[in-house]
Amino acid sequence: MFKSLMAAGVLLLCSASAGALTANEERTALTGRLVLALVNEDFAAAEASYTPYLSPRVRTPDGAPTLVVLANGLEYLAKQTRNNDSAYRRQLEKAGRWRKAYPNSSAAWIFAAKVEMQQAWELRGSKLAKDVPEENWRRIRTHANNARELLLAAPAKVRNTPWWYTEMILANRLAAVDKFGELAELLDEGIRRYPDYTPLYQIAAVDLLPKWGGSYAQVDELVMRATRKSSDRQMLYAEIYSGLIYFDNQLFRNSLLRWEKLKPAFETLVQRYPTDWNKSRFAYAACLANDRVTTRALLMGLDARLDVTAWANNSPEAVSYCQNLAASAAPAGVPAANAQLQHEAAQTPLSETERAALDKAAQEDSKRMLEGVIKKAREGEHRM
Repeated sequence: MFKSLMAAGVLLLCSASAGALTANEERTALTGRLVLALVNEDFAAAEASYTPYLSPRVRTPDGAPTLVVLANGLEYLAKQTRNNDSAYRRQLEKAGRWRKAYPNSSAAWIFAAKVEMQQAWELRGSKLAKDVPEENWRRIRTHANNARELLLAAPAKVRNTPWWYTEMILANRLAAVDKFGELAELLDEGIRRYPDYTPLYQIAAVDLLPKWGGSYAQVDELVMRATRKSSDRQMLYAEIYSGLIYFDNQLFRNSLLRWEKLKPAFETLVQRYPTDWNKSRFAYAACLANDRVTTRALLMGLDARLDVTAWANNSPEAVSYCQNLAASAAPAGVPAANAQLQHEAAQTPLSETERAALDKAAQEDSKRMLEGVIKKAREGEHRM
């Protein structure tokens, strides 16, 4: 996979002058340029590949800040260290040489933090927190705190960039800190400086979901705050909520998210950035909202250009369900879980009392689980 990305990036870089690239091709070219420079330890080329895109207002054809694409490139390179301690050390050393050559390089500091966080997430895995081994939690906190300390030690020029704030929020997610207290401070400062940097809201909104100890009310409050601050209110509404759908398919039922607001927000997004990726995301959201007409119109318009990566987990079952919904046919042969998911999403929204009770129960469960995990991890440290 690593070699295929490199080859694709180089090919696109060579052919870019021959004609306009598609949105996906442009993303690959941007990522490939940065990754190739780092593989070759050409730090001057690496600097040149990202510095023109530090402003949140520089966007891809999809409408996302270009800096997000470059952050994904650094994360992709960091992931090459998975299950390989020597690769982890080599990448950290490379990040150190990069920082030595360019002390104010924000990408160099971000890359070092991502290498540490990759180790933390590799140990965390996809299990429930209570099922993660005690020893893993100790090491998870160590790597996350390493990432956090790196970022805090960065020069002022690095800390004054938009992706420093998002990387700090991501590090705090697994570090032993007052996550919500620090989240509020980081958000206040980050939004004041970069109100149009979409990832700030998207990453913070995930932290505010009940599964992470927050509540739907807090998510809704963040969205309202974001849309008040931003110059692109409707697009930001679509970006935040559509991103959360991948983490919680019950948003239409449990939160203040309403299709009558999300639909025109998506229409604004697609009108301004009419890429197949955005139209595919729109179709997925319409399907979850049980809007058959809109789902059908979008799927018919996309046809073979449908981008299945816009569906949760690239799920062919979910795509099949939505295609059947669009055709107004019974979802025969689709797993019951998907049918139940759609059924629940289309139900009457919860009342304020029901939603508050759901939030409270989720918060209490999350708090008990987190306290238990941290207690065990600290006990393990004392025994060492």
